[in-house]
Amino acid sequence: MLRERERTLRRDVAQMYGGMVATAAIVVCVLAGALMLVEYDRRRGVAMQDFLRSENERLEGAVRERSATLAEANRELTWFSKRALQIQEQERRSLALELHDQIGQELASLVLSLGRCEREMATTGQSDARSAVQDSIEIATRGLR
Repeated sequence: MLRERERTLRRDVAQMYGGMVATAAIVVCVLAGALMLVEYDRRRGVAMQDFLRSENERLEGAVRERSATLAEANRELTWFSKRALQIQEQERRSLALELHDQIGQELASLVLSLGRCEREMATTGQSDARSAVQDSIEIATRGLR
């Protein structure tokens, strides 16, 4: 009976030892799995940081490029605005000269024509009309000046 009990006891101890070994193996597997998850999460975090860093650099480059494009467009717009003002001023000057020349020529012709009328009126004795012609000559001469 003692031997039977000893065998039972040894079998129970062997089963307990096997259970402990199995439990230890399970604990080691769980710990290994946990370590793998931690390492995976760490690597994923590093990869995400690298991705975010590269995206940030790409976006900053795009902003620099667009800023340079905008600056160039502003320079061109300034140049075109100045050029438009120059052309407009040149056109005004040209028109003013053209008007001045044309009106000057017409007033000079008017003075000459009125002078001829005055001379002809002097011979015919039309003093009232001659006075009006002299006034017209003075007005045209002032306009010509």
